[in-house]
Amino acid sequence: MSTIHANPTIGDLASRSLPVRLARRLDCPALRSRARRINLALLSVVLMGLADLAYTLTYMRSSGMVEANPIARKMVEIGSTQQLVMYKLLTLAICCGAIYFCRRTKQAEFGAWICCLVMLVLTVHWVNYNEAVEDMTNEFALMAEFANMPETASIASQFVIID
Repeated sequence: MSTIHANPTIGDLASRSLPVRLARRLDCPALRSRARRINLALLSVVLMGLADLAYTLTYMRSSGMVEANPIARKMVEIGSTQQLVMYKLLTLAICCGAIYFCRRTKQAEFGAWICCLVMLVLTVHWVNYNEAVEDMTNEFALMAEFANMPETASIASQFVIID
């Protein structure tokens, strides 16, 4: 004998609504752990990004290093180092903010780890650059002496120093 089901009630429909399903999904331990991993990856991206900014400013002011990123280099040409700082902080905030708002998806986790890997490679580059600069201290001293010699003043005046 077959049973006749009544039409669903409002309560039945409400229990299957999007906010309820979303609330159940957000309670999932796997999603909470993914969000935690993404937050840690983004924290490391921010810290490495701030270290990159600090190294960039230090070496641009002291040894006359030229920014390798063409967009960031243009920011320095347009304005000053303040323009560069604003550019780097804004790009870091947009990148991390976009991933943070999607932090419960697999794609966001993949993106966070890619960003972390890119910043790690950049950090390793800075470590190598720092070691190379330490080895070139004598060359920098010779360049400074060369720039202060009267007969080379016209050549030295062609160099641009960013403050």
